[in-house]
Amino acid sequence: MQIEINAYNFSDLDEFYDEIKTKLTKNLEFKIGRNLDAFNDVLAGGFGVFDC
Repeated sequence: MQIEINAYNFSDLDEFYDEIKTKLTKNLEFKIGRNLDAFNDVLAGGFGVFDC
């Protein structure tokens, strides 16, 4: 699986989290935190696009 995070879509940390939400958390029934710990959780998998 290849996921493209386009740096032209954000210019600050809030916009980065918006981009991550759009690309990595499709169809979640809950919101993820807007911090690096939550980003790490998404990358570790188990929900969002990494549901395995």
